[in-house]
Amino acid sequence: NFIKLNLYHDLPMSIVENFNHFKKNTPSLKKKIIFGTSLFYSNTCFKILVAQAKKNKSKFYLQEHNGSLFQEINTIYDKELSNITDGLINHSLKKIKNFKLPRLDFLKYIDFKRTSKSNLLIVANETVRYQQKNYHLPTGPETQIEYLEIKSLINNLSQKIKNKIILRNKKDLGYSLSKKIKKDFNDIRISILNEKKHIDVELKKAKLILCTYPGTAISQALVTGIPTVIFLSKKIYSNFHEKKIIEILKKNKIFFDDAYKLSCHINSVWNNIDSWWLQKDVVRGRKFYLRSFDIKKNWLEEWSNFLKKH
Repeated sequence: NFIKLNLYHDLPMSIVENFNHFKKNTPSLKKKIIFGTSLFYSNTCFKILVAQAKKNKSKFYLQEHNGSLFQEINTIYDKELSNITDGLINHSLKKIKNFKLPRLDFLKYIDFKRTSKSNLLIVANETVRYQQKNYHLPTGPETQIEYLEIKSLINNLSQKIKNKIILRNKKDLGYSLSKKIKKDFNDIRISILNEKKHIDVELKKAKLILCTYPGTAISQALVTGIPTVIFLSKKIYSNFHEKKIIEILKKNKIFFDDAYKLSCHINSVWNNIDSWWLQKDVVRGRKFYLRSFDIKKNWLEEWSNFLKKH
């Protein structure tokens, strides 16, 4: 009964009465190969474009948006992607129809230069208030847990470190994480995604980067070579599909799932971060993680061979 009562109201207009409008205003494309990114999921016109192109024998490859620390929640979704694409670029080797190619979006972070080494940059990622899809990020009650965990972590830091914190977050999407943290710790500076200041500006002044969600920011940070720690609370996250990577990062104090233990680590290394970050095992751990992404300056030959072959 629920489906009968609600399906009519919940079906997107773009696939029912407005479908012809979208189809009419979507250009046809006759290309041998089409590449898409995560924006594909929410772009109706591009979906129609790809569908029409595949009818004309075009191939469609979807490039991974995020890192390799994702939770194993998208098994069904991955099977659906394997049905509509000809391959996934840079996904885990365990996934169906995967092609490993050098990541191009991280190239600019190789040999990244900082102008100063002063701030603790906390990178957060507020999610939407009303869930629209299967997320690997906190939603619903988990967002309150995330806030309390970040608050606890900051609270246990020394005042000297608190004075150096910049919280980088999305604009308020309904949970007001930035406002809550600012209210708790007035001296913290807030940097909002999509405003004029790109994250690279914050990275250039970072002494230490703290990533609080399993996304692209982790990989960006580790590529730069700037000292980085990852905090994914065990109260929220579990079942990572790269368990060996997690184990190595934990061992070398790059990955934490306990707020108190992480705050103790930051307090202990803050005055001389390199004494921890430049240890041989820590360097090897960072490189082991980055090996998954195959980041290299001489990427052209591999991409050229892929295009010629497919």
